[in-house]
Amino acid sequence: MVNVNHDTCWIDFGSTIHISNTLQGIENLRKLVESEKYIYLSGRMSSHVETIGTWNLFNLEKKYYVLSFSKNLIYVSRLAPLSFSFNFLDTSFTLSNKTEIIGFGALIDGLYKIKLYIKCCL
Repeated sequence: MVNVNHDTCWIDFGSTIHISNTLQGIENLRKLVESEKYIYLSGRMSSHVETIGTWNLFNLEKKYYVLSFSKNLIYVSRLAPLSFSFNFLDTSFTLSNKTEIIGFGALIDGLYKIKLYIKCCL
């Protein structure tokens, strides 16, 4: 497995939520309802959710803060309705917002790591 910093961002096709392991850049934190206190992973493992907020970089609502996660995951299909698009080429991609390319990424250890032209996750 690749060692990752807490401030790296990865896109995920299998997730149904956005997950962050840092509160930096997350606003409008709110109290959890009972059904949001844990996320369940493959193999029936679970992780405790600390809080939920909006990630100001992409205006992503319901960004789950999970301290025990080693990666910040962005759920791809939630970006499309916000005018973001991905152009995948072999083992890399570009990320655009309308007509402007705002980042790129590469396939690393089964996940695509995002490098934004603006600061990610901080």
